[in-house]
Amino acid sequence: MVSGVSWLNPLTWPIEPWVLLGVEAIAVLYLWGGARARPRRKNPGAARLRAVAFWSGLAAIVFALDTPLETLARQLFWAHMTQHLLLIMVAAPLLVAAAPWLQVWRGLPLAIRRPLARTAFKHPALAGGRRLAAWLTAPLGALALSSANLWFWHWP
Repeated sequence: MVSGVSWLNPLTWPIEPWVLLGVEAIAVLYLWGGARARPRRKNPGAARLRAVAFWSGLAAIVFALDTPLETLARQLFWAHMTQHLLLIMVAAPLLVAAAPWLQVWRGLPLAIRRPLARTAFKHPALAGGRRLAAWLTAPLGALALSSANLWFWHWP
């Protein structure tokens, strides 16, 4: 192999198994959930766009964390910040636009979904958590959470 282009060989890339495991788990649940969903004829174009956004978001995560960019990020600050930008400004908006939550939820077996849903939606001890989740998923709450997160991680 020619010196200087070894980064083109995927076999030399740093592989983070936890990243791949997480991406693969979500991808499998997404595929299973899609197979279990009833076909909708209302707007197939939008469904295709959401699927493209989902797979592109996962690809952005893998690109940011499991390619030679990861090796560079350990040595160069600009590469590390490129990872941040890919994750925050590419992967996150794509995954939000994809709205895969229901499809991933359907990918879980019914024996797991029912007890989880029953506990999450009916248990009285979680009422405060449900109110907090409702506030955090509203636009103002999401902005506050995002700002607090950014501020926390960049505190000197």
